[in-house]
Amino acid sequence: MALTVSSLASSLSSLSFSSQVSSKPTALSFPRSTPLSVSLRHRPSSLSITATAAELETADLKKYVKSRLPGGFAAQTIIGTGRRKSAIARVVLQEGTGKVIINNRDAK
Repeated sequence: MALTVSSLASSLSSLSFSSQVSSKPTALSFPRSTPLSVSLRHRPSSLSITATAAELETADLKKYVKSRLPGGFAAQTIIGTGRRKSAIARVVLQEGTGKVIINNRDAK
């Protein structure tokens, strides 16, 4: 449904606008409804929130890792590359001592 400029211009030229604009703003009036009564005696009910912490099941996590990575982390290396602006960081996850090495340097 494409409109050409000429058809749009002819449609707009057929409209007539009043050249006289009133300087006084028009006042609007709305019928008054019944006033709302606000009761200060109403007391909001207290809220009670209960939550339970789910136990971290390491057995399920170990099963998941074994299913996704046959042999665990020792058999597989996980490599990730992070980029921000012109900097690039290469991270390799391996099972080991817990040291963190980024771009072949110790991360502190």
